[in-house]
Amino acid sequence: MTGQGKQAYRDVVTPAYTSETDTYVFQYSPPEHRRVVSEARHQNYKGPPMKILLLGKPCSGKGTIAPMLSRAYRAVVVSTGNLLRAEVKAESVLGAIAEEQMAKGKLLPSRLLLSLIQARLTHRDCGANGWILDGFPRSPEQARLLAEAELVPDCIVVLERPDELVREFALGRMQDSATGTIYHPKFNPPPPDAVHRLVWRTDDTPEVIESRLRQHHATMQRTLAEFKGVPTAQIDSARSDLDTFADVCDFVEAVAARKLEALGEEGLRRVSTEVDSRLKDVEVAPEEGEGPDAGTLVAAVRRCNRHDIRHYLPVYMGDSQERTRTLEGLVQSLVSAGVIDGTSVRDELQTPLARMERAAMIHFGVTLLQVPSHGVHVNGYTAIKVNGGDWWRPHKVWLGVRSMSKATYPGLLDQLAAGGLSSGVSLKENVVRECMEEASVPLSFSKNILPAGQVSYRYSTRKGLSTKILTVFDLQLPEDFVPFNGDGEVEEFRLVPIKEALDSIRQPNCALVMIDFALRHGFVKADDADYLELCHSLRAGHVPQ
Repeated sequence: MTGQGKQAYRDVVTPAYTSETDTYVFQYSPPEHRRVVSEARHQNYKGPPMKILLLGKPCSGKGTIAPMLSRAYRAVVVSTGNLLRAEVKAESVLGAIAEEQMAKGKLLPSRLLLSLIQARLTHRDCGANGWILDGFPRSPEQARLLAEAELVPDCIVVLERPDELVREFALGRMQDSATGTIYHPKFNPPPPDAVHRLVWRTDDTPEVIESRLRQHHATMQRTLAEFKGVPTAQIDSARSDLDTFADVCDFVEAVAARKLEALGEEGLRRVSTEVDSRLKDVEVAPEEGEGPDAGTLVAAVRRCNRHDIRHYLPVYMGDSQERTRTLEGLVQSLVSAGVIDGTSVRDELQTPLARMERAAMIHFGVTLLQVPSHGVHVNGYTAIKVNGGDWWRPHKVWLGVRSMSKATYPGLLDQLAAGGLSSGVSLKENVVRECMEEASVPLSFSKNILPAGQVSYRYSTRKGLSTKILTVFDLQLPEDFVPFNGDGEVEEFRLVPIKEALDSIRQPNCALVMIDFALRHGFVKADDADYLELCHSLRAGHVPQ
């Protein structure tokens, strides 16, 4: 294809665009339609977790169908392209190698790719919910490596799209740098107000597309031949995405029915008990969802601190010495009550035995001793100059939409990055790592992260009383930076005004962090209703009761 033809494909502003594929009834539905259709499939699905290989030519629809399958079956999407693009955006060493190879249309070494994939597929969420592997394997050698790693799929879906349609889509597709939405001048035209934000992938060139098409035709059938006995379906994707999705689901669910029959009752029970057992945070009732009707700010804070202290043993203590003295008194009371045999008590204090996994603490009643679990949250925001340019004021914040495969709060809004705090890792090290892993924030940006204090909360669970302390960080980001998640845990990122974020975000711990951000930066005024209660309740977990 000539350079002039390439430019014509990319012309999204003027009406000069001409199409070479008018014979195909090919269209993309609005994202909200795709979500509704996918969710309807989920409501009717009663099968086991599925492991799905999603293969096809470049630009055959894998990036559209994979998230829909994830929402329908709650499986984790693992895309080799996204994993690599996350490394590139984070400016890692692997990212530099990947960027150079991808720009040339070349594949990275198979074992290097496998190590990335294997690390992700062995996470607990993939075992509990199933997975959708997009873009691997692309050769017989890679298929054999996958088998050697014992990563065997339940079924294989191959999306079929004619070469000429692949070319037109690849050379015309563009991404909204603020929302991540993919547009195309013919198949999904961008709104006028988004045109100035559109960016193109550096590897979307005629030379790279032709190279990838040749590789696909040369290896696909031999690659599929390596998966003897694995159910495989070739599905037409040169049409409506909803029609393609329906056929893919029909095939997957037919395979799932056979898998369910083979598992039997005991097997299904075993699979069901493998569901990710990480502790859920504060429960969000159906009527307490996100959006304009999510309720007042103070209601969000109160929801995080639901508990009745009368239901718990009052052994709240400030430090290790006080805890030791209090427990000594408790032991003596139990001896007096005959619960502990007094003759066995020798006044021998034990040395500390071990440090404990954060998520397991509540199962051992540790939180009853007022030992909180800790985490970090990062407010990523853009800012504008005010007062004639004297200072910067936050204007919009980046919020992530949690993947539907997440064990806690699937589909709800989250901060730019967040995670638990492991023993032996400093707060700064932890927060830089979370920013890189969850949002591909490069080190050149994350060095500007600023600590902004803590929020905390305490609530009842069926396992006991839980106390959480979140250390908060602020990170001002350039206007042209767009977060990118490569491991499938974030469905998309949204850049929204502060007021909209306050009205929308209701994942409990994230709501506290957002309210704290708004208070610190003057978006909640001292004269506003419930101001004092907000200030006090944002740190309720710090206060012994």
